[in-house]
Amino acid sequence: MDNYFPSLNKFLTSKIGAFFIILPFVKPAPELTGSFDVIFDIWKLFAASLILVGCIRTLHKASHILYWIAGLQVVMLLSTIIHNADFKAAIVQVVSVISICIYFDYFIRTDPNRAISTLMLPLIFMSIMTAISMFVFYPEGMYVVGDELSGEVVKNNFLWGFDNSSIFNFIPGMYLLGLYALIENNKIIYRKTIFVLLFISLAFLYVFSITAFIGCFSILLAFVFILVIKKKANLLTTKNLIILAVVLSLVLLIFNDRLSILMEFSKLTDKFYSIKARFIIWDCVINWWKKSPLIGYGIEDKLLIIGKLNLDHPHNYFMDVLYRSGLIGIVVVVVLFYKLISGKWSDSHINAFSAVAFFVLLVIAQFDFYNDHYMFYPIMIVVMYSKNLVITKTNKSELDNLQIYESSK
Repeated sequence: MDNYFPSLNKFLTSKIGAFFIILPFVKPAPELTGSFDVIFDIWKLFAASLILVGCIRTLHKASHILYWIAGLQVVMLLSTIIHNADFKAAIVQVVSVISICIYFDYFIRTDPNRAISTLMLPLIFMSIMTAISMFVFYPEGMYVVGDELSGEVVKNNFLWGFDNSSIFNFIPGMYLLGLYALIENNKIIYRKTIFVLLFISLAFLYVFSITAFIGCFSILLAFVFILVIKKKANLLTTKNLIILAVVLSLVLLIFNDRLSILMEFSKLTDKFYSIKARFIIWDCVINWWKKSPLIGYGIEDKLLIIGKLNLDHPHNYFMDVLYRSGLIGIVVVVVLFYKLISGKWSDSHINAFSAVAFFVLLVIAQFDFYNDHYMFYPIMIVVMYSKNLVITKTNKSELDNLQIYESSK
């Protein structure tokens, strides 16, 4: 490791350092923090300065994924400048996304197994705290969405400031916890992991957040499934599941007015207004995109985008990229996904779980994606490096059965 700043490097790869770096990215929503929200922005920028000082000299060793993620953020920044949009918000986003991805890349590249066990701690901590708040203070911790007639959304009932869209704070934590358990290969850790994943999933079911529950519970099922079948999960590859997620996105965007099954399900779960609003907003995004097809509109003030789309974000990752960075941004995402699925991958259960967890995140991103979900991007870094993760506590017969690649020993 190129250790130019030993004290800072040691801090960044410590448990305390991980909490300091990650917590401002999984903060409560602005509706709860109010005028104090600027403190978290300052915190992110200060954390970014530490990351850049500690890690910048090793960037030549970083994954190519990192540069494409940074490229997408730069396109959004340029679009923001051209359209005279919210430059301050764009700077916070660009610096935040790039710095947190540099941090994940540096830590995992330096010590992949320890990085997973350390990075998961603040994410799981916030997930558990939010889950507890849901059980104890329901419904104060969630949005209450009205029906399709009133269209009312009650926003004064925050506790932790998390709603179902904060799935992007929970899935990364659950994903890393699952990877940690698989790496350690310990029955006690397996049981604890299943308990934690089930607890968080039930919390979302308790407040009837269907999207969030399905997302979290899918991670739990994937973890148990991979434990059972292990090396037989040959079809569960990053390539196959990314392609499947993209196909799902195209179906939603092109045939949304024909998805009667989805609409009937939304009525049964009292989510008709929520689902219908998403289909309407995607049509609005397409109409606005046609007016600025190449570079989109960048990062806009909430009131401005609400005036254009009737909601404060497109509620879909690919539509978000299209709206904010146009066709250029979509091209960058296509290359980014290509980089993710290229190269040689092992068929071990660690990589299968990694692929499934990322697939779950991509699927949820078709329904709930805020542009400032910073933890969405570092997961791409984790997926890229997951092929190098190795089991640290196992016996020879288990290693033989799992057929770990020689390159990952």
